[in-house]
Amino acid sequence: MLAPPDRDVYAVEAYASATLLAILMFLWGAVTLPLVPPVFHVLDLSHVAIGLAGILYFVGPHRRRRAWIGYAYCAFVIVHTLIALPWTTVVWSAARRPFEAVTVPQVAIVSMALIVPRSLLIGLVVMLLFMAEGVFVTVWARHVGVADLLPVGEPYVTIYFAFPAVTLLLLRDQRRRLARRHVRLLAETAALRRLGPVLRRVRDELVAQLAVVSRELETVADRRSMTRAVGRLTDVNERLGGLVDAPVQIDPERERTFIAEDVQRGALVLALIVAVMALAWSPIAWMRLGTDVALRSTALGLVALGVLVVIVATWRRPSELRGRVALLFLFAVTLTVISVDQVPYLHVNRPFTPFLGHKILVVTLGIAAAGWSSMGLPLIVATTVDAVALYYILGFAALKDRIELVEPWAMIIFAVVGLVALAMRDQRRVASLVVLREESAATELHRRATMLLALRDQLNSPLQTLVAGEARATVAARDADVAALRDGIARLVALSRELSQIEVPSEAQVATLHERSLTEG
Repeated sequence: MLAPPDRDVYAVEAYASATLLAILMFLWGAVTLPLVPPVFHVLDLSHVAIGLAGILYFVGPHRRRRAWIGYAYCAFVIVHTLIALPWTTVVWSAARRPFEAVTVPQVAIVSMALIVPRSLLIGLVVMLLFMAEGVFVTVWARHVGVADLLPVGEPYVTIYFAFPAVTLLLLRDQRRRLARRHVRLLAETAALRRLGPVLRRVRDELVAQLAVVSRELETVADRRSMTRAVGRLTDVNERLGGLVDAPVQIDPERERTFIAEDVQRGALVLALIVAVMALAWSPIAWMRLGTDVALRSTALGLVALGVLVVIVATWRRPSELRGRVALLFLFAVTLTVISVDQVPYLHVNRPFTPFLGHKILVVTLGIAAAGWSSMGLPLIVATTVDAVALYYILGFAALKDRIELVEPWAMIIFAVVGLVALAMRDQRRVASLVVLREESAATELHRRATMLLALRDQLNSPLQTLVAGEARATVAARDADVAALRDGIARLVALSRELSQIEVPSEAQVATLHERSLTEG
């Protein structure tokens, strides 16, 4: 049974997943409908209808979000797509265009990391199913004798998309954990902050009653022990006031270090993905596209490895500037290489997937680029504009017998996925900073609460001294009026009892809370 905060987090995530899936379904149906043969029109119209219905429902206002509705929509669309893909593969292969069937599984592989809600394991399973659908295109094409019409590098190209997709899936799972952690930290700090008004009232009452007791002690003959007890109580009350009034300090150095580490982590992710992809593509490029493409791909992989080594070597000394420079440098080199490598496709006498590097790059930038407007958005837009410009400059529009009919719109859809990934990463970054601040506040409040336990125990001994002294003073001063002194001491005792009833986390509880916070992060 989920707690209400967890239910809210999952409901928001389910609606966000369903909204993205609805947008992708609508875009895919609307883009392909005027481009593909009539046999696909019913399928594309169903995509448009399903997507439009989802957008209207999930984007509209809701008094209460129900997670199961989002889950049901996502499950229906995913199952519908998994069933439709083998049929489209068979139809396109019969039309001697099996290369038309590879893009949808590729988009689905990277999109599932953003769409499948709640479960990391389910996300991996669905991703593997779509990867299997992509591999099925190659298997079926070979079965019906049209393997020579498969795009260059299949099925390996489709499998390559799984690498940034798994990274994206892990990023999304981390954001989900951060959201739950944030909700719980807010509840803990709110509970601890509620102690503040109570402690202020107790402190003010202690000040008033100590003043009364001090004034009345002037009439008591034997008052040395009682005066010392009042002094000790005054000292305890001053320290209590310091705990109540001191502002919660947030260490700015922790935030600066986190931001620097986050930027370097993004550069590391980009370097790792580029290195693996480039070096894995090199042997395929050597066999299919020629030595020049293979050498450029190998050189790009080595440059990415060099950047990776620099980042790892300086990991203990994080620098925001170093991370940004490394990412921008690697982006510039990568975009140059993958743009130049589009030219050899003009001389390849078989189908190919244009802008493969651009598509992987925009998705990877969504994972790696730090900051929405400062780096991520301009880099993704620049990559997309470069691909679309090359489409027209190189005359790919005249090669529809070798590339998919939906190009360059497929590139635009990959860019949309990259932008969504970037927005999610930016949310995770902001959430991490908020959690960092809440953790600092919670740690400080827990420390103060633990100190309150010690201060509360220090009230008992001087109060006992005052009670005993008041009894002696009552016996010694038979005719004197000690009612005011008795009343002041009684109020001090009542305040001590009130403090003892305040529930404060013990040291063991504080350690448990901190350990749970780290585990969920």
